[in-house]
Amino acid sequence: MRARTQRLCSVQPSAAAAQRPEWYTRVLAYFRLRHLSADAETRRLAFVRERALRDERSLLKDAREEGRAEALRQTATNLIRSSDLGDAAIAAATGLSLTDIGALRQQVETR
Repeated sequence: MRARTQRLCSVQPSAAAAQRPEWYTRVLAYFRLRHLSADAETRRLAFVRERALRDERSLLKDAREEGRAEALRQTATNLIRSSDLGDAAIAAATGLSLTDIGALRQQVETR
């Protein structure tokens, strides 16, 4: 049963599938869903897989946002060290708030 479920869930589209009309693909997906949802274990596995995929997307999004924020802070730190720009100019260049720039300036000056 599990092998059949994995086979049905991992079907890759063929070249012929790319030429099918969209409504035909929707009908096939509908019937595949009806077939898969008939089995409680398959429904559970599909739910668990969907939740894992959603969690993975969420973690990647959070990591991406955290990386961008760190890059902005690093850019602001570099501007503080290497230029005579004021806090307002650095805030405008990086998009960080004036309080964030002030905190970064204090960190740079104490080092």
